[in-house]
Amino acid sequence: MTDKVRNRETIMIIGIATITVLLLSLYFIFFYNKLEIVVFNKTAYNVDSLKIDSKFFSIKKGDSLFIDNCKSISMQSDLPFGLPQANIAGKTKDTFMLWFCGTGVKKIKNGQYKFDIILSEYSNFYRLYWQGHK
Repeated sequence: MTDKVRNRETIMIIGIATITVLLLSLYFIFFYNKLEIVVFNKTAYNVDSLKIDSKFFSIKKGDSLFIDNCKSISMQSDLPFGLPQANIAGKTKDTFMLWFCGTGVKKIKNGQYKFDIILSEYSNFYRLYWQGHK
């Protein structure tokens, strides 16, 4: 009789341990996100209202921004998808909409990424672009 009790206790302990490991694994697979993004301002101006993951940030010229509370970012070819959405005080932003193909766009939830914001200035407007950090 004591052997049956010991076997049941052993099976209960193994079962509880297995369920615990399974639950922890599911948590890390579906809920744990560790996304870190560093954005470097390579323009000669202060950048305001930079939109990343529905949040807005400011970066002074020559400075960088560390974002660790971002849930996800859409990426294409190792760069954020689309153009940076931001403003530069005293400058007119190009309002012409560029159309981007969505092929290869992936929603990234984990990893460490570094990007530069660069500027193209024209006679009466500017446009911002993403670039891999150099």
